[in-house]
Amino acid sequence: VYTHLPGERECPDWFKWGDYYYVIANHVNGYYKRSRNPLGPWELPPAPNTLMTGLVNVPKTAPFGDDRRIICGWTRERGFGGAAVFHELIRFEDGTLGERFVPELEPKTESEPSVFLKNRRDREIYVDSTPEQFRLVARLSYSPEKLDSLRDLTVCYAPNRQIRVSFCERAVYLNDVKLERVDLSSGRLELDCYATNVVVDLCVNGSRTATYASREKEVREVSVV
Repeated sequence: VYTHLPGERECPDWFKWGDYYYVIANHVNGYYKRSRNPLGPWELPPAPNTLMTGLVNVPKTAPFGDDRRIICGWTRERGFGGAAVFHELIRFEDGTLGERFVPELEPKTESEPSVFLKNRRDREIYVDSTPEQFRLVARLSYSPEKLDSLRDLTVCYAPNRQIRVSFCERAVYLNDVKLERVDLSSGRLELDCYATNVVVDLCVNGSRTATYASREKEVREVSVV
């Protein structure tokens, strides 16, 4: 089934969901293929065709309620078997897959401070007193016909750590982890981020994710550029 990238045949996950059979395999990130038949022939879906993008190892899935699936992997910031990362798998109408946070697992926040930015001349804004663990939601609106002329937007969450939207590339970066081919055609983009002092988990438009883990605890300092 897998021949074109090193390590893809390691720790496979095979399951049927809807009209398709799926195989997910790889050591870091989950490259998946699909078929109408349990033994193939297998096809590589249109890009993006990876799951649990970022520093997440050997993702596996399991049924979760009525026609839902959970996907789980682990980070490797402290050696073999780090923090467990759970997402909900999404199946689109064309049979391709995506991810979002699991509503039942989302922790409650104590408060919801908001910062609204509209046509500001300030190039950088800081959020005072960033807690060690937090949730940050950024909702962006822009002119989709001007994507190639828009400057990058960067949310820094720690020294030398950042989430960056590159409009001209149609991409979102979580440090060096890149989500390619992000659909920016609607003129709206939502970045939903959970952060501990080690792991940062990002969901883009409720359908794609990226995860980053650091070896040591980091001080959180949020700013928007």
